[in-house]
Amino acid sequence: MSIVISQSKDAIRGHPWLTIISPGTNISSEVGLIKNHVIRGRSTTMSTLPIVAFCLGLLGVMLFYGGLAEVSALPMAAGVLAGIAALLFGDKESPMGTRIAGGVSILFCLTPVLIPVVREFRLEQLAAQRAAQTRPTYAQLEERIGEIKPMIEEYHERQGYYPEIRGSEFLPFVGSDGRLRASEPMRGLDVPNDPFSPTNRPLRWAVVRDRGVLIVSVGQSGVAEYPMPPVLMDGEPASPWAGFALTGTDPRHRTYDPTNGALSLGDVVTFVGRMEYEEAMEPLFEAWDYVHSRHPWVHPADRPRRSRGDTSIDQDSQSARDARGARELLDQGRYLSALALASRAVRERPRHLAQWTDAETEVGLIRGMAFYHLGCYREGADALLEYVDLHPNDPLGHFYLGACLHRGMRPDDALVHLAAAAMIAPSHQITPLATQCYEAALARQSPPFPSPRGL
Repeated sequence: MSIVISQSKDAIRGHPWLTIISPGTNISSEVGLIKNHVIRGRSTTMSTLPIVAFCLGLLGVMLFYGGLAEVSALPMAAGVLAGIAALLFGDKESPMGTRIAGGVSILFCLTPVLIPVVREFRLEQLAAQRAAQTRPTYAQLEERIGEIKPMIEEYHERQGYYPEIRGSEFLPFVGSDGRLRASEPMRGLDVPNDPFSPTNRPLRWAVVRDRGVLIVSVGQSGVAEYPMPPVLMDGEPASPWAGFALTGTDPRHRTYDPTNGALSLGDVVTFVGRMEYEEAMEPLFEAWDYVHSRHPWVHPADRPRRSRGDTSIDQDSQSARDARGARELLDQGRYLSALALASRAVRERPRHLAQWTDAETEVGLIRGMAFYHLGCYREGADALLEYVDLHPNDPLGHFYLGACLHRGMRPDDALVHLAAAAMIAPSHQITPLATQCYEAALARQSPPFPSPRGL
């Protein structure tokens, strides 16, 4: 009995699964034809897998760099699986091309993961290269510091505090007895040159009062990435960490790019003193840890963007939130943390005064009161002068400015602000104390100022 096909071979090629086999046809040849079409259809499907994987990877990368990293994981994972399927079940007619396309698709899907790995590897290579180049210079630095270290330690043993070293100039300060005096010059000590500097500029110094000397090399640029505090003009018992808090930057946070510069890896920090650096700076680090835990800093790239022409007051800006947080810390008696956060607010404030919030205009009062309670009267006077310029009718600002000026050895200037504090607002709670302090200062007696509570 023969089997006949009801449709032509063209119909079979077009619709192999709809063909009706009838008597009169050679079944073996027709089965082979159907099998060939099945394999060819599967090969066509496998050749499209790399395209599917590439499209999924493209979608995943767009979502990842668009800020939807969690959503991007699913399409990237599906793209990787599609690429693996293309590698395993490639097109029979062009297996090499399918496998190459599948491998490229997998790499593209993994781009957000691979790029940070490659960047980190490259940075490690560059850092190792710079370290090899700077090794002789580091040896020179250690040699120079080794020469002056005994003299610094001897000076500390003799005077009880470390010297404020700025070349050959020795700065005056207010001692614990309230008298103005100058630091004793160190015989035979010259500030060594910075071996990392091509112009042989001196090394930078910062004194942590009775704990040690911080030595910083600023390298070729001459600009210290490590937060260098200004010279504190008040001596013991003033807080030795107030100057570092005044920078508004945690000294442990570095922003230097190790790929920059020819021979420098950024600031080289060396601490010379009677204790380790972490121990000497522990109160400052604790103050910053408290700030970070309650008032985190947000990178500018992650903040809401404002148009260039937007001059409105932003109540939720970084500086506004820092200013309000600094006020809370001041009320809690955390003066070092309040000073650090208020100084960060100053660093982040808009350039124009018209864009400042009420809290941002009060940062000068917060810093001034914090300085006062930390025993840094001259720095407090500078901060409060800015505040009373903005708030000339605030008796509290005038009172603490007068207190800072009087204890900073400027009694005549203090009288003006104490008188203002006593007369501006008779019903203010500070007025009775301001009146007593003014009368005592006018009679050249010791005014009953509040005792610093941060020492």
